[in-house]
Amino acid sequence: MRSPLRAVAILVALVLGSAALSGCALSGTGQGRGPDGLQRITDAGVLVAGTKYDAVVWGSIPEGGSEPEGFDIDVARDLARRLGVRLETQPVTSSNRIANLETGKVDILAASMVQTRERDKAIDFTTTYFQETMKLLVMGDSPYRDLDDLAGRKIVVAQGSIQETLVPKVCPTCSVLSVAKWTDTMQAVLSGQADAIFATEGTINGSKAALDRSGTATRVIGPDGLLPLPYAIGIRQGDSALRDALNRELMAMQDDGTYGRLVEKWWGDHDFAIETWPVK
Repeated sequence: MRSPLRAVAILVALVLGSAALSGCALSGTGQGRGPDGLQRITDAGVLVAGTKYDAVVWGSIPEGGSEPEGFDIDVARDLARRLGVRLETQPVTSSNRIANLETGKVDILAASMVQTRERDKAIDFTTTYFQETMKLLVMGDSPYRDLDDLAGRKIVVAQGSIQETLVPKVCPTCSVLSVAKWTDTMQAVLSGQADAIFATEGTINGSKAALDRSGTATRVIGPDGLLPLPYAIGIRQGDSALRDALNRELMAMQDDGTYGRLVEKWWGDHDFAIETWPVK
């Protein structure tokens, strides 16, 4: 088995550029985007999407690559195409994504974001475009086989993620360690600072695959169907024209089969479908 430090190095390579996740903007982004986001996007000819660069399946930079890829990025790219503009991505984290949206660094957030009542006070959301359940990742040689085994142990999550608030629901006696980046969750478990990572099932499975390739054995635990949550695209508060346009295009993606192909590409056998409204 390779050393934990070697495994961390490989994972960091998988998300090359994650240091930029502190919120620095890519070329072409700017401050002071007005409330009429759709008009600004159309005039500029570009949709700037805040996306994850370190969340496997949702959005990450593959090993040996330089550009992010993932489900969220493909969805954002197709939305941009349908709006007649090009896509530009900016890396965001769970802790800085809303601030980047509010300050105008990005037009939308396609960043594995769960719609919650608390977040809805700060920003608006599109219709739900995905639903995902939770899992946990532990070291392969650990004694943990299910949630009950983690009683009183420490679970690591990404800072600002919905998982921070969900840990007490799945493991009331567990303590929470919040870290800045997704790669830091890996390091916390590999170094023994935490006993398990708590995240979406797709991210957990993708991370396990990456660690397995590095020679580090891990195990996925948790019941099937644990805490299904709604994911939506974030937009600035009151930007109804952009929200309505994105909703129309998301429904069009569902109707013409594009959405189903993207789900199959990144998630495999998953039966979620975007709710579509009647034409009249």
